[in-house]
Amino acid sequence: MDNIRVISDTHFEHGNIIDYCGRPVRFQNKILAHLDQPEALCEMFIHVGDFGFLNKAETVEHFLLCLPSDNVILVAGNHDLKCKRILKGCWSRVIMPSKQPFKIEYAGLKFAIQHRPFGRQKYKVRGKRLWLQKISDFFTKGASTIPEDADVVIHGHIHELGQRYRWVEGKLIVNACVEHWDYKSFSLDEVVKEYHERKQFYSTYRPRFNSRKH
Repeated sequence: MDNIRVISDTHFEHGNIIDYCGRPVRFQNKILAHLDQPEALCEMFIHVGDFGFLNKAETVEHFLLCLPSDNVILVAGNHDLKCKRILKGCWSRVIMPSKQPFKIEYAGLKFAIQHRPFGRQKYKVRGKRLWLQKISDFFTKGASTIPEDADVVIHGHIHELGQRYRWVEGKLIVNACVEHWDYKSFSLDEVVKEYHERKQFYSTYRPRFNSRKH
């Protein structure tokens, strides 16, 4: 399947998210304007959780109809679990949180997708990095570890903190929250390109960094 797009943490109709995460007042309009553009059309659309704070079934369907594909998958987030109306929407498939993330292969790469960030299997923390690890542990509590067979892992949940891409232990970590993508969805083709560029960069330059004497 070609042309797969991803978005996360749209939080439709959630007014308080403007204060909580520093979003622009008209963030919802920005998201909907993008979803209405030809560039957003795709064969599969993956929403990585926290769809919205919607108290009526018809409101859920209204926003579902705004998504630019007939094949829409919800990887349920923590807020979606509190709203049965969202889980019962006309999704092609709903992926509930579990020990195993949603997995898909695309353009020769293996993707693992879940709402909360993935934890790391092993890590060492020293000095000033300790508080960073404590923050990471807080957000990844209860989340599965990075699958060993995954090339790319995609998550949401972390809004204004962090960055769009990270390279961790030979894997590309992608934060799908709309804050990191100018309130737009993104294509897996873009992620695949980033993966190969980073893999080439680190395989070329990392040995030089590691060989330096301190």
